[in-house]
Amino acid sequence: MLEPQVIGEGSYGCVHKPSLTCKNKPKLSYKNKVSKVLLKSAAKDELKEYKNLKDADKKREFYLGKPISCNIEDNYINTNSIKNCAIGKEVLKNLEQHKLIIMADGGINIEDYVKKIKNSSKSILNTNNAELFLLETLRLFTGLIRFKENDLIHHDLKPQNFVYNDETNRLNFIDFGLMTSKTKLIEESNKNANHMGIFHWSFPWELEFLKKKKFDSLKKGSKTVRINFYNTLIENFVNRKVGDKHVENMHNFFYYALDPNINRDEYRKNRAKYLNDYKRFFVDGIDTYQYDDFLEKSIDTIDSYGLGFAMMHWLLYAKSFLDNSISDKLFVLYYQMITPDLIGRLRIEEARSQLEHILLESGLLEKHKKEIHEDIVVDLSKKPETKIKKLLANAKPDNKVNTELVLNTPGKEPVIKMKDCPPGKERNPKTRRCNNKCKPGYIRNSDFKCIRESRKSKKSSKNSTKKISQ
Repeated sequence: MLEPQVIGEGSYGCVHKPSLTCKNKPKLSYKNKVSKVLLKSAAKDELKEYKNLKDADKKREFYLGKPISCNIEDNYINTNSIKNCAIGKEVLKNLEQHKLIIMADGGINIEDYVKKIKNSSKSILNTNNAELFLLETLRLFTGLIRFKENDLIHHDLKPQNFVYNDETNRLNFIDFGLMTSKTKLIEESNKNANHMGIFHWSFPWELEFLKKKKFDSLKKGSKTVRINFYNTLIENFVNRKVGDKHVENMHNFFYYALDPNINRDEYRKNRAKYLNDYKRFFVDGIDTYQYDDFLEKSIDTIDSYGLGFAMMHWLLYAKSFLDNSISDKLFVLYYQMITPDLIGRLRIEEARSQLEHILLESGLLEKHKKEIHEDIVVDLSKKPETKIKKLLANAKPDNKVNTELVLNTPGKEPVIKMKDCPPGKERNPKTRRCNNKCKPGYIRNSDFKCIRESRKSKKSSKNSTKKISQ
C-alpha cells in the first residue's frame, strides 16, 4: 500500500491520498478514495450540507457524492501521515476530537493542475487537453446556477476547491464546509452577525462591508475619508506592512490573478488597473447603491467571483495552448467576473451566457465531437453541423458587454485581427470569408453574390462619377 501523501490543506482540514483508514470499519473499501482530517464539529457541519447538495444535484453532475465520516484509526501509517499536515500536532494531541471524511477521488485540484501544465511546451496533445478542459468548465457555470436556484452558496471557491480528472475530463466542486444560503447571509448581514463579511484573498473585496453597520458607516463618510482610506491601503500594500490583513490578502490574490511571466513594469501596470477599479467603486460607485441592493448584488456574485478567480489562474498558464482569439475573449470574461467594481461584475447567468457563446463560436465543439446538452458539454449524439449551427444562431448573450470595463481590463485592448484576403479575392462582411472578386461587368448584390450589372446601374454609376469630379 502506498503511504498517504498530503494533497490539500486549509484552515479546517488536511486531505490525504490514498485515504487514511477508519477505526472499527474493516470492510470499508478505500479504492479510489481520499480522506480529510478535521475536527468533529467541522466534519458535522460539512456533512450536513450534503443533504442540500443532494436535493440540488440529484444526478451528481457537479459534485462527487456524499462522503462518509468515521473515527481515525490509531496506527503507524495514519499517525505518520498526519504529522505532515500543518494541523498535525494538534490532531495527534487530540485524536479523539477529530474525524475522517472518506470521499471519492475526483482528481487533482486546479492549483495543482496548473503546476502540472505551466512548464509544458506547446504541442497538439497539450492544445487538445486545454481545449477539452475549457469545454468541461461549462459544467461549473451551470452548477453555480443550480446552486443558486436552490438558495445555496458555496462561499469558498478558489483554485484548491475544484478537482479535475484529466482521464475522464470531469470537473467537480469540493469542500462544502462553508456552504450556506443566500437567505441566511442576507439575514446575518442585516443583523451585523455575518462572520464571513471579511477581507479575504479569495472573496470579493467589498465583502468586508456586508454588515449593515459597516456599510452605513462607509456611506456616511465623506469622499475625502474614503480616498484617505484607499491611499493608506495602497501605501501599506506597496510597503508590505507587516500584520496588515489587507496587505497579505492582496498579495495572495495577485499571486493567482496576474501573469507572473510578463515583465515587471507590465505586471505593475496590470495590478494598478485592478486597484483603480477598486478605487472607482470604493470612492464613487458605492454611492449608487442602497444597502439592500448592494447586499443582493454582492452576495449574488460571491461564487461566480470565486469561479472566475480559479478560471483566470488556469488561463494565465493555459493561454499558450489556445487560439489567441479564444484566450482574449476568456480573459475579458473572467475579468468581468472578478472585477472589484461591483457595478460591472457579471452575475453567473450572464457569465454562462457569454461562455456558451465563446464555445459555440470557437469551433471546439465540432473539433472534439461535442455538443451542449442542458448547458453541459457532452459527447456528440446528433449530427454536429445541424445541432451546433442551431445553437449558435440562438446564442445571444443576455447582457451587453461593459465597454468601459473591457477597455480597462488589465493587459487587454479590444482588438479584432483579420488577415488580408489573397490577391483576386475580397471579404464577405457577413461570413467573413474571402470570395473571388466579381468578373468585369458584374457587381455584388445585398447577399454578396455576383450579378450582371444592368444598364441602369451603369448609367447611375457614370452620373455619380461626373458629380464627384465637378
